[in-house]
Amino acid sequence: MFEESFYLARQALFEARLREIENGKAGEYLQRHDDRYRPKQTWCIGLRWDVCEKKQLLEIIEVCSHLACFGDGALMSIFSSASVQRQWQ
Repeated sequence: MFEESFYLARQALFEARLREIENGKAGEYLQRHDDRYRPKQTWCIGLRWDVCEKKQLLEIIEVCSHLACFGDGALMSIFSSASVQRQWQ
């Protein structure tokens, strides 16, 4: 996971998911994964379940998608940057 090859081997999958987020699916993905993984507090690099509740995260997505200066494209850019940067850490 901490090698360049992790991202490069999955680049097409990352980019497909990022396009879906850009097209408004962020809330849907959050709902599905939060419902699946929060109850057991599944461990994931860069994730802390105690920082925000699902409702707060959905509100962030909602606000960002309605602000002209952000939009779903901004969420996609944030996630894209994070996924690419992760390969170098």
